[in-house]
Amino acid sequence: MKHTKVSDLGYSLLETVMVILLSAYLFQSILGFFYESCRDVENFQRKNMYDTEARVVSQFIRDEIRNAEEIEFIVATVKGQQVVKPHRNLEDCPIEGKLKEMRIYSADGMQGRIKLNTNSNKNEGKYSLLYRADNSVTQNLISDMVDAIDIAWNYNTDYVEVTCYIGSQEETALKTKIKVDESLKYKR
Repeated sequence: MKHTKVSDLGYSLLETVMVILLSAYLFQSILGFFYESCRDVENFQRKNMYDTEARVVSQFIRDEIRNAEEIEFIVATVKGQQVVKPHRNLEDCPIEGKLKEMRIYSADGMQGRIKLNTNSNKNEGKYSLLYRADNSVTQNLISDMVDAIDIAWNYNTDYVEVTCYIGSQEETALKTKIKVDESLKYKR
């Protein structure tokens, strides 16, 4: 039996290059799939964290409004910074703006204040939400992931609407928004 020269050589260079290229393409596809899966899981966890943080912030603000005898909102509006006292303001015009500070009063006087401080860390929100009891010198961090808190109040309806935006400064797509409506009728 006579062997030909072609059958004795084994794989040709072209066949070897094709196997390497196909293997590289398959490896790239598998790595891309795992990368996308890991990124989706990370984004889901971050979004879940922002949702939880938004619920905590909104629940804290709601509880403070409910438990207070009187409240004041310091709000940055189109007209400038305004102090809104829902139980005293008799304006017919609605007030809308960004919350800067909220003062909470009990029957004994000032109970505490909630304040937004600017953050410089890009991995956090634009603001940190801090609470300080009136008789305390320390401030308690409620959240460092606050992007903004909007306040809307209308004397006719006597409801205050608080909208919290939570998320880091770098990730605009994952930010969470939560709205809370609270009646102020019982504060009169």
